[in-house]
Amino acid sequence: MLLILAVGLAELICLVTLKTFKKRFTFFDLNNYMPTKSYISNVHQRYHPERGWDDNYSTKFGERPRTYVYNDPFISAFGDSYTHCAGVKDNETWEEYLSVLLKKDVYNFGTRSYGTDQAYLKFRSIFPKVRTPIVILGLITENINRIVNVYRPFYFAGTAINLSKPRFILKDRLYLLPNPIRSFDEINNLRNAHFLRIIGQNDYWFNRDRYPELRFPYTKILFNKIFWLQIIYSRGSNKISDIKPRPYINLWEDIEATALMFKILESFVTSAKDYGAIPLIMILPCQQKVVEKFKHEGSSLGEKKILDFCRKNNISVFNSIEVLARHANSVDEIDSFFNNHVSAKGNQIIAQHLYNFLNDSLLSTNGN
Repeated sequence: MLLILAVGLAELICLVTLKTFKKRFTFFDLNNYMPTKSYISNVHQRYHPERGWDDNYSTKFGERPRTYVYNDPFISAFGDSYTHCAGVKDNETWEEYLSVLLKKDVYNFGTRSYGTDQAYLKFRSIFPKVRTPIVILGLITENINRIVNVYRPFYFAGTAINLSKPRFILKDRLYLLPNPIRSFDEINNLRNAHFLRIIGQNDYWFNRDRYPELRFPYTKILFNKIFWLQIIYSRGSNKISDIKPRPYINLWEDIEATALMFKILESFVTSAKDYGAIPLIMILPCQQKVVEKFKHEGSSLGEKKILDFCRKNNISVFNSIEVLARHANSVDEIDSFFNNHVSAKGNQIIAQHLYNFLNDSLLSTNGN
C-alpha cells in the first residue's frame, strides 16, 4: 500500500508540475507541429514551391531592395538571415555598405531561416539571370542543422515558419528530395498527422530526438534524456533559440552531415565557375561565436572545418567571425555589433574588411 501511495504521489506531482511548466519544454505531439488555419491563409506570399519559402521582393530579380544603384552589377550574395541582414534597414546591410565602397551593385538574395541547401537552390535558379562577376554563398555554422531538415518545426518547434523544404541526400553525388508541398493547394497536408509522419522519415530531427510525450504515466518523462537536456541547456548563455534549438548536439561531429554540407559547398563553387563567376564562401557571425573567439582566440569546430575544407580545395573563404573578434576591444563592444543578428555597426565593419579582402586577395588573385 505504501508503494502504491508513493507511486501515486510521484505521478500526481509530475502531472501538476509538467502541466504547469509545459511551455518551457518540447513534448512530442504532432498537433503542435501543425500550422494553424489562420497561418495557412496568410502564408501565401511567403510560400515557394521549390525552396519551401522565400521573401519575394518585387524587385528586378527578387533581391532585397537596394538604396544605392550604380547600374554596374558586381556581386550576388545568397544565404540565410545573416546574409539577408535581418533586423536592420535596407541601407544598413553589409551588402549595401560594400556597394558604396565598391561603387558597384551588390545584390542581396539572403532569405530568412534558409538552410545552405535552399540558398544553393536559389543560387541555381536566380544566378543565371544575374551573372555577376562574383557570387557569395554565406552561412553561419549552425546551418549544418538545417540541411538535414525537411519540415522546419521538426527542427525548431518555436519557429515562425511552419513550412516544409527540400533537402539533399548524399550517395555518390547529391540527390534532391523535392519540397513535399509541391503547390500551395497541398499546404493543408501539413495539418495531417499521417502526412507529417511520412515526411518525417527524411528528417534527421524527427528521427533523432525522441521528445517525451505529455501523457500518462507522467513519471516516465523523468527517464527521458532529451527532457533533462532541455533543462540543462535552456539556462544562462546556453539558452535555446532559433539558431540554437539543440545546443547539446553538434552536427559538425557527424561524418554524414559534414560530408553533405561540403558537397553542397563544392557544388556551389563548381556551378559558379561554370558560369564564369568567382565564388566566395563567407562565414557569417553569430554573437556567441564572436565572443568565444575573442576570449579564447580559437575556432569552433564548424568554423575550423569550413576553413580547412576551403583551404584544402583552394576555395576562397572570408571569415566574418574573425573580423569582428579582432576588431573588438571588449565583450561589451561586441554587444554593439549585434541586435540578435548583426547590427548596422557590425555590418559596416564586415563590409570594410570584405572590401579590403576583395581588393587584396580575391580580385588580385583572379587577375582583376
